[in-house]
Amino acid sequence: MLTLNEITSKLENLNDWILDGNAIIKQVDFNSLKEAMPYIEKLAEVSENIGNSPDIIMISGTIRLTLPSAINKELSENDFKLAEEIDKIQK
Repeated sequence: MLTLNEITSKLENLNDWILDGNAIIKQVDFNSLKEAMPYIEKLAEVSENIGNSPDIIMISGTIRLTLPSAINKELSENDFKLAEEIDKIQK
């Protein structure tokens, strides 16, 4: 389990992720669902490669990613590794 200091330090290296309770969240906005789909496909590929996946909520063109997933419950090094890879995905 990561400490709050470790989490805060790791967040400094990420783009647009925020701490919300025991999770980190990122929102990515698109003009439409159709425009968001290539991003979701890349996200799925990255998640499969890392062996971890965020919870995903998509409403129209807005995607909200949450780590850890509801299954894992606690933030881990693997969650931050995935967040770093997600940050590399181009809109």
